[in-house]
Amino acid sequence: IYLNGVLSASGAPTAAYAPAAADGLFSIGMRADTGFHWMGAADEVAYYSGALDANTIAAHFACATTNANFYPTMIGNSHPLLYFRLNEAGNSSTANIGTYGSYGNGEFTSGITPGVPGPRPSAYIGFDSANNAVTVPGTGPSVAVPPLYYYNNTVTMSGWVKASALQNAAAGIFMCDGGSTYSGLNM
Repeated sequence: IYLNGVLSASGAPTAAYAPAAADGLFSIGMRADTGFHWMGAADEVAYYSGALDANTIAAHFACATTNANFYPTMIGNSHPLLYFRLNEAGNSSTANIGTYGSYGNGEFTSGITPGVPGPRPSAYIGFDSANNAVTVPGTGPSVAVPPLYYYNNTVTMSGWVKASALQNAAAGIFMCDGGSTYSGLNM
């Protein structure tokens, strides 16, 4: 796990990876099986088809903190399958500008609050002054994305997240549900 572009924690999986028999949904704000809700704000969420190296992660963070105009281009140049800027205000969906294109568009489920101020200058000088995020209440609403049909045990998920309260154990920030297996970033 990288925090602000620097390796913060690492470890070995506690169980062997077993690809799911079913194609699972990807979600932001809870595990895609509607369990383990997370409460907070999310922005600039990207899902890559492989592990990004430490230098790329550090470069993404440096760009996010210094160059708002180039940041979306830099993320795009790393070819994420999914990339959500989450700047929509009041819409019921969010555009995927990753390589999966419109197939990977996300839907705001009832209870999501889009269009809330996200990371902005002066605290986050690499983001533009009108940058928005979405908030999820920790009670079930999420940003839901269709099944990815991606079968690999090495991925990278990145984004700006800000918890708004103490979280339940295993709260799902970005998750993919494959029926009997789950992958993603949880607390």
